[in-house]
Amino acid sequence: MRIIIIGAGRLGRALGLLWKNQHEIIFFDRDEKVAHEAAAELGVTAVAAKEQLPEEAIVVLAVPGPVAAQALNTLAKLERPYAVLSVATALSRKQLDVATEEPLRSLGVKIVGQADHMAQGEHPVIVIDQGPEKLVSLAKELFSPVGKTCVGVADVVTEINRIATQAALEAAVHIESTLRHKLDVCDPAVIQSAISQVAAGTLKSYAEGDLGPFARDIVRQLKKHSEGTA
Repeated sequence: MRIIIIGAGRLGRALGLLWKNQHEIIFFDRDEKVAHEAAAELGVTAVAAKEQLPEEAIVVLAVPGPVAAQALNTLAKLERPYAVLSVATALSRKQLDVATEEPLRSLGVKIVGQADHMAQGEHPVIVIDQGPEKLVSLAKELFSPVGKTCVGVADVVTEINRIATQAALEAAVHIESTLRHKLDVCDPAVIQSAISQVAAGTLKSYAEGDLGPFARDIVRQLKKHSEGTA
């Protein structure tokens, strides 16, 4: 397939990396330099102007929500019947529908995961919005190699990612503050390792059901406390 990735940031590059050996990838970004840097990094193509985009392709919209509507407007002016798959987590289905103009067809595809981890080979869960059968089938075919796909209400991913991100950052800030003020640990390398190695590694082990005895005992205590205060 020929895929136009609009947005050459971390997510766009991660998808380009995962697809480049199976598909023809073309980057387009409002920052021409960024698009060409991403293309050079992955050994694919970039175009500088919307008029240079191929007439037949699948478009993957990998830009922040506020920019997505502008990108859709740009695509609509080309008057080409692109199928647009939006991976912009902050763009709701309603906003996507409102911004999509004929002859474009669009569908939300939201990823429960991080671009950096995807680029390293980890497989996230991908929620494909309910929609026209042909678009849903296309999204499944394209994203199945990226992660586990399911069809549902993709907008829930926005809240899932927000909750998980906030909780993780609260934990990181708490760890840093506790180490500095209770243990008088001031070495940035020690704090970084505690967060990126111990905390992040423990979260991953918990998610995968692979905790050691010490950590499992802490989980039991936390759940017991949680039940007692519910």
